[in-house]
Amino acid sequence: MGYGERMTKRQPRASRSQRARKDTKIGDFDAKTHFSELLDRVQDGETITIARNGIPVARLARLDELESNRPAHEIAALFRAFQEAHPRDDESTRDWILDGRRR
Repeated sequence: MGYGERMTKRQPRASRSQRARKDTKIGDFDAKTHFSELLDRVQDGETITIARNGIPVARLARLDELESNRPAHEIAALFRAFQEAHPRDDESTRDWILDGRRR
């Protein structure tokens, strides 16, 4: 059964406990076509991986499940550790940002 067939057939919605921790892979065209339905599924706890030409490129997940919900001081510490591990000669991070904006 292809992606399109699976998405167009109406099936009863699974309960939240049935969808929890479930990861579904879907093509980009079907994701665009059925985006509202996918958001409902994500809201119920399902994680959706979106693929383009079979290669995963994005993931839809509940915000409360994302790793990026870290405190700001923890992110700043990680950034400082990265800077120390990857020293640059005479350029600051600010110089890199400004250079990137000019391109």
